[in-house]
Amino acid sequence: MKAKYYSAGVLILANLFPVLGIIFFSWNLFSILFLYWMENIVIGFYNILRIYLSEQKAALNGAPDIRRPLLKWSNKNIVVIFFVLHYSIYILAYWFFIWMFFGPLIQPKDILLQSFASISLGFMAFLISHGYSFFINFMGSEEYKRVPIDHLFVRPYTRVVIMHIAVVFGAWIVILFGAPIYLVMSLIGLKIFIDLLAHLRNHTVFEAKKS
Repeated sequence: MKAKYYSAGVLILANLFPVLGIIFFSWNLFSILFLYWMENIVIGFYNILRIYLSEQKAALNGAPDIRRPLLKWSNKNIVVIFFVLHYSIYILAYWFFIWMFFGPLIQPKDILLQSFASISLGFMAFLISHGYSFFINFMGSEEYKRVPIDHLFVRPYTRVVIMHIAVVFGAWIVILFGAPIYLVMSLIGLKIFIDLLAHLRNHTVFEAKKS
């Protein structure tokens, strides 16, 4: 399907915003990490919409259909509430980790005050990118008819956990070598590569089930 490739192109463009931040807004490593953390909020927001709009019951995989109540709207609300609570704990813990382990090294308070406006533009870029993917893939390609609710519940974790482990590990290497520009750019490239693979995989898993 062409839709996932169109949205992949938009995703790459949004992920290139940190390069503009470095060139035009004097971003450093923490600015980039903070933007990547903010992207988690965007991902969670659109996943809530996906759960609400999904018409597919939980995948059975041969098990009794004990998850059939998830199809009911009232229970979708419960699923969403549980997702919000669970996902909020994840992003807060991730923020705490970034602040505790990278904050003492790169003075985040001064950085955020100086570059918050430009980081907000990066946040908008991700909001548009993930929004475009939501409308062209989930709605336009009718993923809402094929992707089960339980799959939607865990989808953000399968994407962001692996991606951010790689980003944090890469950030440590960047700091270890004094944060040269070529390593910072390499970190951005690594994030784009992992993000792109996850994006294409997420929109391919249930593709063949389209009638």
